[in-house]
Amino acid sequence: MAMEQILKAIDARDGESFATHLTHNCEFRAPGFTATGPTEAWVWMKAFLDAFPDISHTMVTSFESSGREAAEVTVAGTHTEPLVSAAGTLPPTGRAMSIEAADVLELDGDGRVRSYHVYFDQAGFMAQLGIGG
Repeated sequence: MAMEQILKAIDARDGESFATHLTHNCEFRAPGFTATGPTEAWVWMKAFLDAFPDISHTMVTSFESSGREAAEVTVAGTHTEPLVSAAGTLPPTGRAMSIEAADVLELDGDGRVRSYHVYFDQAGFMAQLGIGG
């Protein structure tokens, strides 16, 4: 499954391996971020990898059907570095977080990802870092 290989590349902090799984024009969407192509998608991933040096992704369950994959993923880590985004920079809080995410992929005929969508509870994520509510 492509999702399993992608998560391995992310946890290995291997942007080159990550890129090999995506088409050159892959549509990438995550909360507050939209991009085209693996290089731009990696920018979003790298912001979290940098801010949470111990971050890990554990696939809880997944399924594949008709050129699509979906996975429930537990994402956990400690916020020890600044989280830089288009909305600004969040200084390190030193807090641990563990969130549930859903990743949905659409594959081309060669098994490469042409669409990659990430969903997670942003409010829950921020609350675990002590921000807001």
